[in-house]
This record gives sequence, C-alpha cells and structure tokens, in this order.
Amino acid sequence: MHYRQMILRTGLLLAASALAQTESKTVEMKDTPKPVQKAVLLWLAGGSLDSIDQVQEKGRVTYEVDFTSKDDKDRDFTVAANGTLLSMEIALVDAPAAVQKSIKTETGTGTLDSIEKNLDAEDPTYDIAIVTKEGQDRDFTLDEDGKVISQQVALTDLPAALEHAIKAQAGANTIDDVEKLFDADSSITYQVAVTTKDGATLSFTVNGADGQLESMEIDLADAPAPVQKTITTEMGGGQFESMDKILDPDGVIFEVSYYAKGGRERRFTVGLDGKINSREVDLAGAPAPVQATIKQQLGNGKLLRIDHSFAEKDGGVFPFEVQAEKDGKPFDFSVGPKGKFLGMDD
Repeated sequence: MHYRQMILRTGLLLAASALAQTESKTVEMKDTPKPVQKAVLLWLAGGSLDSIDQVQEKGRVTYEVDFTSKDDKDRDFTVAANGTLLSMEIALVDAPAAVQKSIKTETGTGTLDSIEKNLDAEDPTYDIAIVTKEGQDRDFTLDEDGKVISQQVALTDLPAALEHAIKAQAGANTIDDVEKLFDADSSITYQVAVTTKDGATLSFTVNGADGQLESMEIDLADAPAPVQKTITTEMGGGQFESMDKILDPDGVIFEVSYYAKGGRERRFTVGLDGKINSREVDLAGAPAPVQATIKQQLGNGKLLRIDHSFAEKDGGVFPFEVQAEKDGKPFDFSVGPKGKFLGMDD
C-alpha cells in the first residue's frame, strides 16, 4: 500500500490543523516549564521578548513566542512543552536558495507577508503567507527543494464539476478553506476544512480528477470499537491528535496522528478489524540492516517516509516501505527486516 498522499494530509500544517479549536492564554516566562524557558532564551538570540502564549490544541500544549529581533524585526517561534523548537518565522534571505526562488515566483506581483519554517517533522517545510495584488490573503507550503506541496485556493476558481462535488460533500457544513495538494506522482487532491453546525472543525479530501471522496477526518469516538481499542493501546501515554478514515481501494483504513510523550508527531494505520496495518518509523528507529539498505538504494535521493507494514507480506516478511524522491521523481521501494532489498514499487 502506498502512503504518499497521507504524507501530505498529515505531515503538513494545513488548513484543518490551523482551524482546529484551540485554547490560548498569555503567560509569563516564569510560569512556563523550565525546558521552555531555556529554549526561549536560546532562540531569542539576543532579541527582546514581547509575549508568550500557551496554546492547547487537542490536548497538546505548545508555546508561541513573539519577540523583536536584534535588527528590530517582529518575529515569532513555537516550542513544545519539552523545549523542542517546532517552528520559527524567518526572513526571505534566511531560506534556502531554492525556497527563495519559489517564493518569488509564487508571490509574483503580490506581497510577501511571512515565512514560517516548520520543524515538527523529519524534513523542514516552509509555510508562506502572501497578499495578492487584489488584496487577498493566500498561503502555500514548500519543501526544502522549493517544490510547492500545498496551495490555498478559492473554491470559485476550481472547475465547476469539482466545486459542485466539494459543496455536495460539505453538505450543511460551512466551507472554511480549500488546499490544493500536489503529489510527487503529479496527481492532485484537495483538502477541504469545514465547520459543522455545532462549531466543530473537520476536513475531508477529494480526488482532483473526479471529485471522488478519498478520506474524511473523524473523531475517535466515531471509529469502530476494535479500532478505538487498538488506537488507545498503540498511543501508550501519547496524546491523540487526529484521525482520517481512508477510503482505500483495498478497503477502509484509519490513519491516526498522535503526539508521543517526547512531543514528536507519530502516525500509524489501523484496519476495520482493529489490526495495525502500518507504523511510521524514523530512519534511526529502523533496524541497522534496514538503515544500511535504505541509504545504499537512496544515494543522493531524498527520504520522505518509512512505514513498517503489517498488512501484507512481501517475500515472506513484513516489509519496511520507503517513500522517497530521486532526480525529482518518486523512488519508492521495500526492504525486509533483515535488510534484504525487496524491489521497487510500481
């Protein structure tokens, strides 16, 4: 099973996350955890502190810090409760050259508003906010190579058939935001954030070609009982973030995002029967022989994600499925738990 589109849905700070219900309050430095205080002093880098907001979203606590830099610019950054830097506002000149080039191209005759470097994943991404020449606020997200991986769009700018499909799926809910997601294999999906009648914020994803529903965000309580039980066990003492019901051709699966005790976001998938289908792992968390094979096959390519699959055996073993890019194209392959190369994915 391929999870490339799931990377876009859950690895980015997209509209659904931004619109999720949060609780925020301004706090004093002395009232934050010691690791946060240490991180704030480090990342101020000689600037002056303006304010700290403690933000609680779906049980996760983070601290948003506004400060004035040494060159008298308003800046911000966000740290986890354990002091880990999650994101930081940067200047255009501080972004990689490829990112700068893409920002200038995408901004065009508009005005650059802000650049947020996200570090809450294995590879950094950049959230860009601009104001178009017509005065509209727009945002898009780039990877480190300057590639556009998501882009905010107006519903009315979409083809009529796609607009109709999105409205039909939203039903009586209010459409808040539409993000165009660019997959590495050139396919396109749209993630739609909505607000329900009772004020809850959810999202769903449709295929860009035909408007067919691909996934929908659901609450933990709406999952089948066996799925709920597995999720609780798998998270351990972690904090549930969100869950997507994926309408996969091979059957319905549930992808869960949660925050581990250390504050790092983690993902896994569960079948309708409550069995684990896959578990995301870092390269460093894979067995040493698996790491060696991945590095050998990848060469100068870019690793995107590793999933240890338990849904179907390959070569008699449960494989580690690697999503990567090489020479600007998808480069996906599988590796056995003892490091045996199992072949490229179609």
